Amino acid sequence: PEELTGMGTGVFKDCTSLKYIRLPDKLQQVENRTFMGCSALETVDLPAGLLKVGEDAFNGCSSLARIDLPGNVREIGAYAFAGTKITAATLKTGIEIGDGAFAYCAKLNKVENLENAKVIGANAFNGTALEEVILTNVTSIGDFAFADSKVGKVTFGDKLNKLGENPFANCAIATFGKEVSV
Repeated sequence: PEELTGMGTGVFKDCTSLKYIRLPDKLQQVENRTFMGCSALETVDLPAGLLKVGEDAFNGCSSLARIDLPGNVREIGAYAFAGTKITAATLKTGIEIGDGAFAYCAKLNKVENLENAKVIGANAFNGTALEEVILTNVTSIGDFAFADSKVGKVTFGDKLNKLGENPFANCAIATFGKEVSV
């Protein structure tokens, strides 16, 4: 229903036949584990006013290949999209990316506006296909954030004040350093 403003935790958890859902325009948050384990889910239409994607919201949605995050989303919870087939994501400036938010998204090779994220949690992009990460406005990068990914080039800026344990473990990094103005 269009007047729906909230949904409880795990509303559609493990609904393995669900393929498509359009969320109501007034919904501001996808709660924790809302679609977790919905292995047939291919398409989700998120409302423009969405502010937060909760923990494990789409974790294990192994058929989900595309998600269009509305421009208002300020927080992506822990393991929100882990284990999906997402290939690309666009983020809002100042977004906080939770631990493991895109972990094990083996096909994720493009994240637009990553350089303007504020916080990148532990294991956030672990095991992805990202090859280059520009982190010019990121203030904090968690443990193993990009571990086991395809990252070969890393650029960071002056705002970085916390670099966690082994954030680029098992990456074939050829270039690593601060952005330099010429």
